[in-house]
Amino acid sequence: MSKEKFISNTDVFDTLGRGFDLMKSKFWFLMGITIVTMILGSIGDGELFSLVIENTWTASFLSLAYSFLIAGPIGIGYLWIMYLISNGKKVKFTNLFDLFERNYINAVLASILVTCIIVIGFIALIIPGIYFAVKLFFVNILIIDKKMDPIQAIKASWKLTEGYFWNILGLTLMYIPIIIGGLLLLIVAVIPAVAWISASQAVMYNSIQKEK
Repeated sequence: MSKEKFISNTDVFDTLGRGFDLMKSKFWFLMGITIVTMILGSIGDGELFSLVIENTWTASFLSLAYSFLIAGPIGIGYLWIMYLISNGKKVKFTNLFDLFERNYINAVLASILVTCIIVIGFIALIIPGIYFAVKLFFVNILIIDKKMDPIQAIKASWKLTEGYFWNILGLTLMYIPIIIGGLLLLIVAVIPAVAWISASQAVMYNSIQKEK
């Protein structure tokens, strides 16, 4: 399948449309991958750790560690699968764990750094946090795609988003009704909703790179 099918004009709705097409192109495979990703991510829920660990602080620390060391990298692997599909590449289940071999340490460090930057931004009257979140939108995919270190990925994302701030912000705001819609439709629809969101992010990344 031609990857041009998954290149948008970076308009929010065109990107969502192309993302939807990407999701449909390998629907059942992506539903399975999404379920696995969601299950592995939910293990890091502090409530689950607190069931087996009495000390609240220890449970919280382990939950946070799991999020950065395991769940986060798997989430990036999930986005990586979307990126590979958008480029017409063959994908398999094990691609979900590619980051652990491609650029694991840098991904963990980047996740910690980006989280700190965004949290500090939100503490500073919220608006800076939104700005930082948009400017750092592509850090994760750059980490696995280009095998960059954290600083390189942050600089690259900052540059890549130049001229596309409102497109990306608009796209992320549209994720809210998509998730709410998934929850309202008997909850099970959250699975394709999550896949659609990640697919649209991969489409936006490819599309902006093509325009640059």
